[in-house]
Amino acid sequence: MSRITVRIDPELIARVMLKYGFRTKREAIDFALRQAAGYDASEILALRGTGWEGDLRKMRRTRNLEI
Repeated sequence: MSRITVRIDPELIARVMLKYGFRTKREAIDFALRQAAGYDASEILALRGTGWEGDLRKMRRTRNLEI
């Protein structure tokens, strides 16, 4: 294996580590790369810019009402 230095969003890596129970950043990054490698690049790139069409303000107003 080779070493590389990259800048990664600390909140994003923390979310991946928490969600999947990884103890190290290396485990999380390795997992993410393997997941991405499992798909054709064209499939992943096709998702670029698909966006989200929800109403965040509405969700924030009503999220506590469901509890």
